[in-house]
Amino acid sequence: MKRRAIAALLTLFLGPISLARAERLRFDSFKPGQIELGVGAAYGATHKIPSLAKDRARFDQFKIRVGRFSSPRLEFAVEIAAARQSNKPQNAGWSATGCLRYYASIRGSTAVALDLNIGLTEFEQRLTSQSTRINFTEQLGVAVQHSVGPSSAITIEYKFSHNSNAGIKMPNLGINASIVSIGWSWYTEK
Repeated sequence: MKRRAIAALLTLFLGPISLARAERLRFDSFKPGQIELGVGAAYGATHKIPSLAKDRARFDQFKIRVGRFSSPRLEFAVEIAAARQSNKPQNAGWSATGCLRYYASIRGSTAVALDLNIGLTEFEQRLTSQSTRINFTEQLGVAVQHSVGPSSAITIEYKFSHNSNAGIKMPNLGINASIVSIGWSWYTEK
C-alpha cells in the first residue's frame, strides 16, 4: 500500500516533467508584457553581524510572486510572503516587496537572474534589536531557474536581507539574514 502511494505521488509530480522534456520553456523567448506567477517555500536565519543585534532568529516562509516583463531580460514583480519564526513559533509575520529582476545569463532552458527587492515587513512581536514591529527591508538576491515544461520553471534562490526601521525609533540595530528558497513559476504565453 505504501509503495503504491509513493509511486502514485512520484508519477503525479514527475510525470509532467518527463512529458515536457521535448517542449521546454526558453528563457531567451520572453516578450514585453509576459506575466510570471510563482510560489515558493524558504528558510532563513539571521547573521551575527551587526554584533550588537542580539536576536538570533530562524524563520520559515511561503511566498507568492507576480511579475511582468518590460523587456526580454527585465522583470518587475511584487512578492508577498508569510513567515513564522521557527525558533519562536508564536511570532508570525508578513512582508511585501517590489522586485526588479535582471536575467544576467540565459542559456535556453536555464537562466541566472539578479534580484533587488525593497519593501516592508511586520512581525506580531518585535525583535529586541528593533523598536518597531513594522520595518523596512532591502534584499539582494541571485536566482537560478530551469524550465521543466512548456510554460513552467523551478527556481532556487538565495537572498541577503537587511531589516531596519530607518531610524524612526531607537533602538534600530538592523537585522541581516540569509534566505534560501525553492519555488515553481508559471509563465503566460505572449
